Amino acid sequence: ALTLLATFLGHGDSKPANQTLACAPGAGSPARCTRSVVYIGDLGALLGRGWRLVTSKVDIEDWESLPVWRDPAACVAAVNPHPIGTLSDTPISEPARAFLAERLSALSDRQLRSLFDLAGLDGLGGEVEDPDGTAHPPSLDDWLRVFDAKRHQIVDHTCPAG
Repeated sequence: ALTLLATFLGHGDSKPANQTLACAPGAGSPARCTRSVVYIGDLGALLGRGWRLVTSKVDIEDWESLPVWRDPAACVAAVNPHPIGTLSDTPISEPARAFLAERLSALSDRQLRSLFDLAGLDGLGGEVEDPDGTAHPPSLDDWLRVFDAKRHQIVDHTCPAG
């Protein structure tokens, strides 16, 4: 699920320093941990082509163009690999996909709009072309539209039983 989330976000810099395995709050000490948590400790470059610095790290067109699945039928995530990272295209199990899908589905448009606003994405990250051919900086609505389309690639998909 964490690899699929990284893929969803266009994050590929999986070097060990960017990943964290820790004891959950209230679950003991690292030596006697009863419940662990794992998370991406440094998202760094995402919502675009990530580490590929020839373009903006945050670029709505690049992010929209990155597929979630390299092989949808086999549920292989299309990881955006970093040259010194450890992630590569990875098979995703149905329980992992369902776990992430449930959490992505719980995010409301209002929550996402607030998150994008707080991140300063309004007007940032490339250009969006209107149906009439005119281009403009991406609005919060544009970011929400791309997020939702990518979310549906996970939520509306089912992985084969393994």
